[in-house]
Amino acid sequence: MNYKKIFKKNRGATVTDVTIAISLLVLFTGILTTSIIKIYKNNLSIKIDAYVIDCCVKICEYIDEIPYNEVNSALTDETIREEIETKYEDYEILDNYKIAIDVENFNTDNMAKQDIIKKVKVSIEYQNIGETKTYTVNKLKIKEI
Repeated sequence: MNYKKIFKKNRGATVTDVTIAISLLVLFTGILTTSIIKIYKNNLSIKIDAYVIDCCVKICEYIDEIPYNEVNSALTDETIREEIETKYEDYEILDNYKIAIDVENFNTDNMAKQDIIKKVKVSIEYQNIGETKTYTVNKLKIKEI
């Protein structure tokens, strides 16, 4: 079918042709826009999660560096923030991240055993695109003898 002859004969496109073309354009633009927004939100969510994981790693490194006797429930949100931001000058833990550190002795069932291992649980609660998430790391702090 030769389209040039059809357009010459009809003298242009009809209203139906234009309506179908605009409808298809609107449909595909909507699908494309929705896909781009979902990709953007997914990338942003991944970046936020990666930053939280980096914060947890830095906190765990700090706990590894301090003496065994100083690892206790006195490790609070404020002291951790100050120490991390002092150690890494260009690094800042965001204010909306809630840090919780729970420390307990490994040998809770038998107090006669020597206290040489502590279980440390580092939790960061944060907002990620409208939902509250918690990232938790469990580690052991072993006394250097």
